[in-house]
Amino acid sequence: IDANKLQIACCDNIITRAKLIKSSLDNIVSTKDLHEIVLIGETHTIGVLLTRECELIKDIKYYSYKVDPTNFGIRFEMRCDSDPKVIIESMLDSIIHKFDNLRSQF
Repeated sequence: IDANKLQIACCDNIITRAKLIKSSLDNIVSTKDLHEIVLIGETHTIGVLLTRECELIKDIKYYSYKVDPTNFGIRFEMRCDSDPKVIIESMLDSIIHKFDNLRSQF
């Protein structure tokens, strides 16, 4: 496969996955300021991308993810005072934007 086509396919995959996650944020479980979401079918790739976005948001006091083998996905959690759905949506928008820009380079 052509290297440029491979890069485009990788970007398309990340963009599609981020959009799917964005459309399924109704299952966030919150306890005080700790918010948790299980992303079924996701892997370390999305976990790492989310944690990198967390580093850019000052309102997030704590964040982590771990592979959740019982749900075949990842369990992502964070502590913040703001609405977690709004924060995660903005992180996913940022991921989509970055990979759209990267995709346009090929």
